[in-house]
Amino acid sequence: MRPTKAVLKTLLVAKGHVLCRDEIVANVVDQGVSADGVDKALVQLALSGRVYEISPDRFMGISQKGLVVGRISVTRKGYGFVEFPEGDIYVRERDMNGALHRDVVAARLSATDRAGRRSGEVAYVVERANESIVGRFERHGRVGMVVPSDKRMRLDLLVAPGAEEGATDGDMVVARIARYPTSRDAAQGVVEEVLGPEGAAGVDVEVIIREYGLRTAFPSGVLDEVAGLSGEVGPEEGREDLRDLFTVTIDPPDARDF
Repeated sequence: MRPTKAVLKTLLVAKGHVLCRDEIVANVVDQGVSADGVDKALVQLALSGRVYEISPDRFMGISQKGLVVGRISVTRKGYGFVEFPEGDIYVRERDMNGALHRDVVAARLSATDRAGRRSGEVAYVVERANESIVGRFERHGRVGMVVPSDKRMRLDLLVAPGAEEGATDGDMVVARIARYPTSRDAAQGVVEEVLGPEGAAGVDVEVIIREYGLRTAFPSGVLDEVAGLSGEVGPEEGREDLRDLFTVTIDPPDARDF
């Protein structure tokens, strides 16, 4: 069997489930397809739109005709674009069907204009990109609401009484999404971390750290390696030791520039 046919059949049999590359190889090896053949077939199928690469080493087959799968980028104005090799697909805000920024979605094509630009609607969400959001907690009667600080996240997360984790009106918080939005139901969530009042010193930094998933500590392997380094600077390193030279700097002692 040809590599492309064997790989596509394996993914379609999975019926929308995501398979990693090694799983695909294991399924087609008895059909005379090599690992190298699988890699080449995946590239060809992805370019043709029959297979979508969810993330490096993870793939899914597209079985329904008229559907394309891609990651959707939502704008601050609410509309979005589904990434596709043959050109992005425009999706109106009312056609999102509960999809959020950076979700992997299956989109149904609806129209193509004279310039060849295509538009469509989200049929369903394949894989969620966000398990939590960062935003401002607001109190509305007994119910709380988290308004995302990232305007591309077009949802207001309802927080039931008792799920606020001590947050008060105006606090910046991290909230886990317990139920994703649909065309009929609002999203619901649980506050997991209170960062502090909006506008308070340092809170803006904490918001950025959590929005982008930035690390705030060095990995243990790095710390172990640093602990084993000598404080001496030898000529073989090609550096001159100027630590005894009086130096003035505006940087604090913990600046990583040093």
